[in-house]
Amino acid sequence: MNKLTKIHQGIIKDVVVDFINTGDMPNRKVFRAAHAEYLDDIDYLEKIQMLLYDGKKYKIPLGFFKDLDLWRKEKRIANKILKTLRRLYMSNPLAEFALEAIIPKDEIALQPLAVKRALYYLREVGLISGSRQDSNGNYTAISPHENVLRCEDIDKRINPGGKMIGHEELPSSLRGRF
Repeated sequence: MNKLTKIHQGIIKDVVVDFINTGDMPNRKVFRAAHAEYLDDIDYLEKIQMLLYDGKKYKIPLGFFKDLDLWRKEKRIANKILKTLRRLYMSNPLAEFALEAIIPKDEIALQPLAVKRALYYLREVGLISGSRQDSNGNYTAISPHENVLRCEDIDKRINPGGKMIGHEELPSSLRGRF
């Protein structure tokens, strides 16, 4: 893989910073319009799958959750959610659960963006099959995926070689930069 330029790293940083600040990934069209002078660079990052998208929004490369110290809080919250979802799924596999049934209201109030990012991660690795959100994008209810029965800890989603299952590892040129 070619080494990423400072412009490429800056674009990825902008996407990540937006995610850190809002708890949501930027809309692809809006982001491309705001960075119109770098469309060729954005196209390149999409081509090499450093910027993934689902049609509307960018998706953060899951390697960021493994490689960056920024996500300690999110990993802790994600593991807490996972443990509760496993228990709830066992009692009622067809149910959708209110967010407050999974994580305490005070934690949601104290760390709303960290909770949102943890839920994003759980959805991206296939542990949440669905969720309801209000008009502000805040989660209100969650449907666990049957995979919650196979995963006791989110770090188990990382194989022994260090790569996220089903995703590319973050290039060493980007580790620790954001």
